[in-house]
Formats: sequence, structure tokens, C-alpha cells
Amino acid sequence: MTAFRILVVDDNDDSRFLFAEILSVDGHRVITAADGEEAMAYALHTSFDLVVLDLCLPKVDGIRVIKELRSSPAVQYTPRRARQEWVGCHYAKPERAHPSGRANPAATETSY
Repeated sequence: MTAFRILVVDDNDDSRFLFAEILSVDGHRVITAADGEEAMAYALHTSFDLVVLDLCLPKVDGIRVIKELRSSPAVQYTPRRARQEWVGCHYAKPERAHPSGRANPAATETSY
């Protein structure tokens, strides 16, 4: 099996640890970040094969991270098909309620 370099970004410590642990056990090299700002710093200076990215992050949200990385010359080495499919797959965490009692609007964002 080929080992990949993977960036896992999640502000939830348990989720971040779980992803990193599962991927590490499979032999992948995993780097973690707890917010969007830290994720961009890593992604702009290190080559990753995969980024697992939460969309609702502190400092810089995941949507903004995606937009910044897509437009950055630092990640232009990524094959065209991979860049186009960056957000072709996502999963939904159990929905966290907004303090107003409604769904968190950031969790329903669909424009990348």
C-alpha cells in the first residue's frame, strides 16, 4: 500500500485525533491543524496528497481555506483533475445547533 501525506484539519480535538489515528494506523504520514489559519500555513508550505478539512473552523473557515488554496500558485503543481475534485466528496457531521436553535448556517454552505 502506498503511504500518503495527509493534512487533517478540524477544530474538534476528538475528530482530529480520530482521523489522524485511523490514517496513521494505515501507514500514512498525518499532520494535523486545529484551525483554518494553521491549515493554510501548512498547505502552502508542504506538499500533501490529501486534505481532510472541516468547513466550520475558527479564524479562517474551511470554505475560505479551499478558495485560498485553489487560487494559490503554491498548490498549482497539483494535477488539474485533482484540483477540480478537491471538494467533490464530503461527509456531514452530526449537526450542531446554532445558539438560536436553528441549524448552523455555515454547516449548510454549498458554494465552493
